[in-house]
Amino acid sequence: MTCRARTKSDEQCSREALPSGYCFQHEKDYKTQLFKKKLKKMHRRVRTLSEKLNAYHRMIVDINRCDYIKYRLDQLEQHTPYRFICNDPRSKEEIEEIFDLAFDECQQSYISLLERRNAIIEYKPRFRN
Repeated sequence: MTCRARTKSDEQCSREALPSGYCFQHEKDYKTQLFKKKLKKMHRRVRTLSEKLNAYHRMIVDINRCDYIKYRLDQLEQHTPYRFICNDPRSKEEIEEIFDLAFDECQQSYISLLERRNAIIEYKPRFRN
């Protein structure tokens, strides 16, 4: 039995075939192509899993940051809603320190962080087997 592979000049290879149906040289080429295909699939899978992992990491960071900010705001004034504490000019320096932003941007930052946190809590991922 002859090799199943085609040469560069589009002719049938005339060498004796191994049990796989290819000669020694073409079998190496065939295995290399198979390994490249498997490697490509594995890279794609790793890339998607790493993207998912990064998304989950960002979610955890947002939740932790929101909880930390609430904790620090609670230390400033315990019986006042957080949104009002963010606008209170009496504790301007502490609020700027907590948020690492200018005082005018703190409330908007808190609201957007709270919206992201609430969206994460409502998010229900679907896992495949």
